[in-house]
Amino acid sequence: MELLATLIGNERIRPQKMIPTLCLCQESTEMAAHALKYLEWAVATPHGAHDVDLHNLLVVLYAQFRPKRLHEYLIKCGLDKTAIPYDLDFALRTCVQHKLEKSTVYLYCVSEMFSDAVDLAIKAFDEEGINMAKECAHMMDPDEEDVIMGLEPKYPVEQRRRIWLKIAEFVISKDANASKSIALLKESGDVISIQDILPFFPEFTKIEDFKEPLCECLRE
Repeated sequence: MELLATLIGNERIRPQKMIPTLCLCQESTEMAAHALKYLEWAVATPHGAHDVDLHNLLVVLYAQFRPKRLHEYLIKCGLDKTAIPYDLDFALRTCVQHKLEKSTVYLYCVSEMFSDAVDLAIKAFDEEGINMAKECAHMMDPDEEDVIMGLEPKYPVEQRRRIWLKIAEFVISKDANASKSIALLKESGDVISIQDILPFFPEFTKIEDFKEPLCECLRE
């Protein structure tokens, strides 16, 4: 492991040649710590920045030993699946294997599998998952520049509507509160309406329960 420490900063040896040695570092936390330090340096160099194998190994070691840092790394890499430096399918399988639900939700969004992302968020995290699911839905919001230019949104309204309906159904199943439900309509950017969510409420719910929340919404 001293070898890895001495190699940090040495750009004469290509990081790719160290992959067999780095793979052996999965045997212990101490060895993995040294490998991660080297990999973090390597992927920041011109030779390693776009090397998929190095990034995949970084994903594996993060998943095993630094799951929080993995999530930070994935977010830093962004949502554009054509620009990410790691193999998306490999990263997704790795996160599923290690039961890293939060990172799996994010990778579903990178994969544009928003329905799966929302399903996992509300299943794995329950109440906390509601906010996570909303974040996933907002990733489908139209780009402001596209709106200004009058371009078609990347994700059609109907696709966004299905995602928000899924969230609304879960929210109402937890708390059939009219005020919260009206707030959710606004939060969706009005892609869902009061008529859309009424079937999710218990049969004994009265229309009067929505009168004040709707009036408040109109006043705002």
